[in-house]
Amino acid sequence: MAYSLWIALLMLPVLVHSQSGEELVDNEPRILCTSHLSVSAANSLTCHLDDDTDDEMEDIKVMSLWTNIMDDKKQRCLKEKGNNVTFTDLDTLQSYNLTVQLKRGGTFWKTMSLKKIIKPRSPWVVNATFLRSSNRALIYIGNPYLKDYLKPSNQLFQLRIWSVKNTLV
Repeated sequence: MAYSLWIALLMLPVLVHSQSGEELVDNEPRILCTSHLSVSAANSLTCHLDDDTDDEMEDIKVMSLWTNIMDDKKQRCLKEKGNNVTFTDLDTLQSYNLTVQLKRGGTFWKTMSLKKIIKPRSPWVVNATFLRSSNRALIYIGNPYLKDYLKPSNQLFQLRIWSVKNTLV
């Protein structure tokens, strides 16, 4: 009885440790991608390595972006080196396959659609005027998507205004 109690006490920390935290099945680093879509400018896809969970930073040998061209029944491939890459002149409606080759030898891929991973550019303050007579402020906000794919009607921005006494969200 005492022998089995000692074994249970010795094995308990090992069992608890092996069940705690997230389980990484394939041990792949995270690649985060966002797109910028525009009617007037070239569409782009930016991908970067997000490996903050690991003490050792993975290095990427090459990222390749593949797509099938509908008219010619051909494939288009763009290749870039580095942990942070941007692919430009992309089609909005195409699906893309991103292949990532790591310097340590691993390879993995993910499929994405540009219209599902849009990261809008931030608006900016064009002019701010305080009217003492009415104790009001007029703030004009600029938006980089005037007459473009994204419009003020299909975007929602959060504005935080603060003063010495108050904060408004």
